[in-house]
Amino acid sequence: MKLEFLQRKFWAATRQCSTVDGPCTQSCEDSDLNCFVIDNNGFILISKRSQESDHV
Repeated sequence: MKLEFLQRKFWAATRQCSTVDGPCTQSCEDSDLNCFVIDNNGFILISKRSQESDHV
């Protein structure tokens, strides 16, 4: 699986809220919230700030 595909899926999933809860009150796009995908070795794979991720 390509990392770009995983990134798109991750960011799409973080924007979804359940229909019961109504509109999302928080989002990974908020400046006061940091969201990451970290692998089993502790490397940051996905972050909204590209300098934080360990891939090149």
